[in-house]
Amino acid sequence: MRVHYIFLFLVLALTACNRFHQTVFRSDGKVNYPLTSDEESMLDSIQHKTLLFFLNEHHPEWGIVKDRAADWAPASIASTGFGIPSFAVGVERNWMTREQAALITLNILDFLTGSVQSADTSASGYKGFYYHFLRLNTGTRAWRCELSSVDTGLLMMGIIFARNYYSLDNDVENRIRSQAAIILERIDWNFMVMPDTGKYAIPFQWHGPLITDFTTWDGAGIMRRCSFIYLQPAAEWRTLKRATAPG
Repeated sequence: MRVHYIFLFLVLALTACNRFHQTVFRSDGKVNYPLTSDEESMLDSIQHKTLLFFLNEHHPEWGIVKDRAADWAPASIASTGFGIPSFAVGVERNWMTREQAALITLNILDFLTGSVQSADTSASGYKGFYYHFLRLNTGTRAWRCELSSVDTGLLMMGIIFARNYYSLDNDVENRIRSQAAIILERIDWNFMVMPDTGKYAIPFQWHGPLITDFTTWDGAGIMRRCSFIYLQPAAEWRTLKRATAPG
């Protein structure tokens, strides 16, 4: 009986130690706070399940990622932009190999460089921008969605990440960098510049040559500048205005 009590005491002691174990998260001195083992496990689980979405919902040949986990859902260029660094996270966490992540990324870039860019609104994009949603069977515009400056911006940030992350000297990663350069450099940012009304600089979306009413959103200008491809004079920064709610 005494042995049983000793064993129970050791189990409780070990459980207590694990319960109060803390990991300190550090971010280059900017943010320091402790994480319990339960919190760390929860964050690991969220991160891993997020990666699983991108792994399960990307096109097996083109790599582009669905907007959501539904059978009917088209691909989203924003989801694809988020997916590119997510695959790299998977590499860093040892959830997938670098070769697997690089191949999916290259498939995405190959699709984008080969997709149709045309004023025809059934294309994949125009002037280097892409339609927000693309059909998974054709890779062309889904529904009557917008040619989106902001979602193209999210896609381009993923591509910029890929260009910088995949830096090894091998065939796949060399092609990633060369394809990324083609996609980034062919964007005609001037196409999205609004007339000088003193209100907005960049529109949020474009619906086609027969629709002249651009939907405007000042945040797209920030996306444009974050691309580091098209540098603007300081005067254009001053044309950006943030929309505020009445009152």
